[in-house]
Amino acid sequence: MDHRPEPAEQDIVLLRASEPLPEVLRSMHGAAGTRYTDPANGWREVTTGTVHVVPVPGDHLTIMEEPHVADVAQAIADLTGTVTAPPSPTRPTRSTPKGH
Repeated sequence: MDHRPEPAEQDIVLLRASEPLPEVLRSMHGAAGTRYTDPANGWREVTTGTVHVVPVPGDHLTIMEEPHVADVAQAIADLTGTVTAPPSPTRPTRSTPKGH
């Protein structure tokens, strides 16, 4: 990719898959010049702020699938100060603001 934005004065939170990029995606990411081998996936190059890396279980393809998506939801809830409801057979998991 030729476009490189100027660094922003912004803190960034990266939810990063804890497992390596699947082999099936490596050639595409290599051709696109992504920074998938960098611990912050290259985000430190686009900000002068802090990059907070939050590892989540799974890989690039599985973090949004069960069972890992629950960990992603919990990480987001923790970061935003919300509470996730426990899953139940009759009600899907959802987030609600604290105090509600």
